[in-house]
Amino acid sequence: MNRFVAWMQIPIVVVVLTLCPGAASAQMGGKLETGGNIALGVAGELEGKINGTKQAGQELDVTAGLNLYALYEVLKYLDVGGKFNFVFWRTDNMRKAAIDRMAWIEFDAVVRGKYGFLNDKLYIYLAMPIGLTISVPNKDFKNRAIAGVKTGAGVNLSLVTGINYQFWKGLGAFFDLGWVFHYTNNKGPNNLEIEGTANQMSLNFGAFYRF
Repeated sequence: MNRFVAWMQIPIVVVVLTLCPGAASAQMGGKLETGGNIALGVAGELEGKINGTKQAGQELDVTAGLNLYALYEVLKYLDVGGKFNFVFWRTDNMRKAAIDRMAWIEFDAVVRGKYGFLNDKLYIYLAMPIGLTISVPNKDFKNRAIAGVKTGAGVNLSLVTGINYQFWKGLGAFFDLGWVFHYTNNKGPNNLEIEGTANQMSLNFGAFYRF
């Protein structure tokens, strides 16, 4: 539990660090960018603990998700903002047991460094989203795996690099790839505690509008 509390402090620190530069730089002006994307997680593994006892690792099926974001340019080479994610996941063993996908619902702060080309129509970038994860078990999991498990919480952290191109007025498209990490903690009856850590390669394809 102490480790979980320590993990939960990370998003708070990042939000403070990202919002403070934004407020200080607001007078400089900038560009607001909003967008969304389809997210895929591949080549991943889930490791878990039940009441502190380590369980065998399980391979993750391809993870599917939908992300929405807004970023503001606080400096020429720096954007800050937020991101909202729906992620649907399951392990190979869950698929074999006919357990449907479960959900992670995420609220992230985002820091993105960038460099522009072609009069800032084309950008390459490196972004770090970090934030809160809500872990939502489904009825299949409760009925066939662990009865009584409750919705839990945790953290997520990603590091991605990519490219975006503004091809018509403010409209553009982007692609990025990188690494994503999740830690979750769910409770159950009789003081049951389930911890999970997941690592995957992430692929994101999306569109944006720059004001």
